[in-house]
Amino acid sequence: MPNILNLQLDRYSEIEARIQYAEKNELFDEARRLQDELVQKIERNPSCTSGALGDALFRLAFYSYKCGYYKVAQMEIAKSIGYRRLFFGKGNEKVRETVELAKVIQDELSKLEPRRIRRKRSPLSADSSTSN
Repeated sequence: MPNILNLQLDRYSEIEARIQYAEKNELFDEARRLQDELVQKIERNPSCTSGALGDALFRLAFYSYKCGYYKVAQMEIAKSIGYRRLFFGKGNEKVRETVELAKVIQDELSKLEPRRIRRKRSPLSADSSTSN
């Protein structure tokens, strides 16, 4: 009877190899789909560390960013920062790397938001509206 843990590791390895192939060929939608599958498997595995989950979420956020899913990437990178900080500590290089990607994603989101136009109201128009 085959060991279930070995089958899981083989499946992780297979998914990881497919992700690397997709990334190499710039098939980021496929890489994102596979990475999402991997994140779900890691989340369900009670023996996985917060560092492994943080790393997987970081890659998922990166692929989401590359695909143009900036809102989704923002949520995933926020989770990744939390898990990586919990596991590696606040000043770790991986945490700084995650924060840098979060800034890039936030910049992209701010470019998509419509510009707000501030208009000054004249004191005369304010007075006339209250006198009615």
